[in-house]
This record gives sequence, structure tokens and C-alpha cells, in this order.
Amino acid sequence: MIRILLRLCVLQAVEAVAAATVEERDEEALTSVLNSDSECQGEDATCALNALQVKQQAVAAQAEIAEEGSEQEEKGDGAKQADERFGAESEDQSDEELGISLASSCSQASSTYYLLKCADDTVRMYASQISSNLRRNAISKLDLAWPGTGYNQAAFGGQWQVLVAVEKLGGFRVENIVGASGGASSGFLALVDSSWSGKTMMDTITSSLWTNGGWGVSTSGEYTKYKSLAYAGDFRAVKSHGYATMVCDSKSSVSYVVHDFKDQDQAAKAFAASGDVPNVILGNGYSMGGHLSYCHDGGELMGIGRNPLLYYNTNYGHATECSKSCVASLFKKGVQDTISALVSSNLRVGASGGGSIAIQKPQGGHWTLSQYRNFLTSGGFWQILVGQKTSSQRVFVAGSSLSGGGGDDWWR
Repeated sequence: MIRILLRLCVLQAVEAVAAATVEERDEEALTSVLNSDSECQGEDATCALNALQVKQQAVAAQAEIAEEGSEQEEKGDGAKQADERFGAESEDQSDEELGISLASSCSQASSTYYLLKCADDTVRMYASQISSNLRRNAISKLDLAWPGTGYNQAAFGGQWQVLVAVEKLGGFRVENIVGASGGASSGFLALVDSSWSGKTMMDTITSSLWTNGGWGVSTSGEYTKYKSLAYAGDFRAVKSHGYATMVCDSKSSVSYVVHDFKDQDQAAKAFAASGDVPNVILGNGYSMGGHLSYCHDGGELMGIGRNPLLYYNTNYGHATECSKSCVASLFKKGVQDTISALVSSNLRVGASGGGSIAIQKPQGGHWTLSQYRNFLTSGGFWQILVGQKTSSQRVFVAGSSLSGGGGDDWWR
């Protein structure tokens, strides 16, 4: 009960900020861009100013502000201005516009077995279109960015099963998953599966542990479950390809992205910490070792290294709870939305909110925070990002480099 109430408090606080006046939001957004004085790039945790990109983003932000003001004054021109802002080349289409439908096996699918079959069967229906579109866009591998949207995480299960089915078509693979909160949870459950499928994820989030009669799983329950799975499943995949974001009180203005875990216990703590909402308020958290202590929810995402990045906004409205029927529905949304993005000429579907997906390539050879936070038409994800969209530093930290963090140090 406490966990659910705390989640609601956090969500209400975010909604209150979002309800501020347009002028206040615009001023904050522009100030954030102009005051951004550092960013972390790649996996070496090196931070450097990219003045040109910051300047370009400031100019873009000013243009967006002017457009939003004009839209308020002349609502009749809103559609035209939106076309100019996002591009007038049939971008950001919906599933219906793209004509994507689910396989017949999806209609009654509710168990893990039949949900996975639903995804596999639907991929087969569009296999030729998916493969040719990925080749045309020179996409042979992807990293995934999965944000925190609470119990909407079942949609990530649908996306994961689609992507592993696409891998079997040849010429494509998923490499890394960077996740925050529920997205980090899903990333762990995807990677730890020994059969490289969505089975472990879907079995877990439909279990009594996760639903808990509507109360939801506790953070300590997550840690225990992740640790057990890390020993029983594919820990090597988690170590090599899993990235968990978090905020640690040693420097609360930084989003730490922990990866390359030294052991199963540290990995379990990292992914539990990423979704530890209660301790955002209570001030406790997990110790990763070294200088990373009191770690909890609140971390933000960005691209990793040189791979193209797929960002999936799963904010479908089930942040605080999701029944088994809700899980099945969200899984199917993940299947349909992901295939829609994969067959779209610009590798995008939706322009904001739940169901929006975009695949972007790093500019200049590697991901920067400036690009990640830029507009969709400029190679970023701004319009579809979940959360506060801050310019806080992202620091990549190899868990194997951190001392301590085990045994009695796990909670402090």
C-alpha cells in the first residue's frame, strides 16, 4: 500500500509540473538547454562540453517556443504548424495508418505461451517488409532505451519478443538494453532469459509476486527475484548488455548508468535500485559499492556508444497497477506498435505519449546527450521522452570497478 501511495505521490508531482503555464515551461526548457554545461558520452564516463550542439539545441528550443505561442493565438493554423515542426513527409504514422494488424492467434492469447506465439506469428506476417525496411535504413543492430512507466512494462515484453523473432530472420540483432525503473526491470528480465525470449519476463510479471493482489511487488521482493534469476539464468547476457540507471545521494544531480556488473548480487541491486520509488522520498537505497550509495529511482536514459537506438514510450496509463488481462493487452500493444515502427519508412510510429517509438542513429559516430534530447526531426527523442527530460549528466559506471557493495552493505 505504501509503495502504491508513494508512486501516486510521485506521479501527481510530475503532473503538477506538467500543468504549469506554457510560458513557464518554455522558459524552463530554454534555460535548461542554455545552462547545460556538460554531458557524458559513451562508456568511459568522460564529460565534455559540446558547445555547438548546445547552441543548436537552444536555437531549436527558441523556434519551438515561438511556434507554440503562435499555435495558441491562431488555433486554426495548428495542424499546418505541426506539419512544419515534425516534417510533412507522412511521418509518425499510427498503427492503423500503416495497416498493421495482429495475427489471429493473438485474439484469445493471455498465457505466456500464447502471447509469445502471438508475437512470433505476427512477425511472420510482416517478415518481408520488416527485413527490407531494416536493410533500406542500414539497421543491422539496435540498442533499446526502455523508460520507467511503472506497470506498463508488459508492453516491453511484446517488443522484446518481436525483436528476437526478427533476429531469427537474419541480418539483425539486439545488442544492449538501457533501462530506468520499470524499463530497467524489463531489461533485466529480457536479458536473463536463457532461451533469449520474453518467457521469463512474462512469467514474472504475471506471477502472484508481481501482482500481489493488486498491491504490487516490493523493492526488496524485486531484489530477491532478480538475484535468484541471475544465478539460475543467463547472467553473462545481463553483465554484457544490461544497463540500469539510478540516482545516488552521493551526487543526486547525476544519472548513473551502471553496467558490467561484477556479480549476480550487484546486478540484482542495480536493477532493483533503478525502480526503488519509496526511497526517493525516504532517503535510503542500495549500495553499488565505491562512491555509489543510497541509490534509488530517478535516473534518466541516453544512447550507448555507437549503435542505433530504439526508444519506446510505454505510458499507456497503467503506471501503478496492471491485472493479468491488462498485461496481455499491453503485450499485444507492444507487438503491434513495434512492428509498425519497423515497417515505417522513417522507423517511427506516434508523435507523443504511449505507443510512440523512434529509432535514431548517433550523429558523429557516437551518442551525445545533446542529440538524445533533441527533436525527432533532428535525430533525437524529445517529443516522446518520458519523465522530466532534464539535462543532468549521465555517467556510465562499470560495476566491476566498484569496491564493496556486497553483504551487509546492500541497503543503506
